[in-house]
Amino acid sequence: MEYSIVAVVALAAVMAGGFAQSVTGVGFSLIAAPALIALLGPREGVATVVLLGTITALVPLLRTWREVRVRHTALGLVPALLATPVIAY
Repeated sequence: MEYSIVAVVALAAVMAGGFAQSVTGVGFSLIAAPALIALLGPREGVATVVLLGTITALVPLLRTWREVRVRHTALGLVPALLATPVIAY
């Protein structure tokens, strides 16, 4: 497949996933992952989805970080941060 076609399809998948995330609060990975994994392969596709999914979750946090309950967040965030690199690899 030609590089420009791959880039356009990947961009469309990421944009559709971003739209789903912005409307519902979830869904980026559900929409973007199948196309990115098919285009980039399992290792690169999953790593890309994890990275972009993290970014789509952090962007709203920039607006609302003062409202975060740090203690509650740490209970879920610390195990997730430890497990994500292992699972993504």
